[in-house]
Amino acid sequence: MRKHMLVLVGGLLLALPPAALSESVRHHQKNQDHRIDRGDRRGSLTEKEESTLEKKEAAIERERQQAKQDGKVTQRERKSLRHEQKELSHDIYQKKHNERRDRDRDGDADRN
Repeated sequence: MRKHMLVLVGGLLLALPPAALSESVRHHQKNQDHRIDRGDRRGSLTEKEESTLEKKEAAIERERQQAKQDGKVTQRERKSLRHEQKELSHDIYQKKHNERRDRDRDGDADRN
């Protein structure tokens, strides 16, 4: 009985990482979406920067959906998705911290 229980628990543990990784990918996407929205509200992103970031985010989502189409996301596909998300995260940071601002949302237009 104990052996059967250990085998069952071990099998479940081996099955969890892909599901957890899929959840991690979705969580990461949601987090990046919030970061883009915050940059938009605070005026640290211009409309063009926001549009570019959202297009990249949509492309990653399409890639994720395509990877799931056959019912199994391979390790190579997960690695590719994660790489794309890391690049997008870096782009969000760079665009939010450059000197360009959306003056209409930032309140700087009133200072002229």
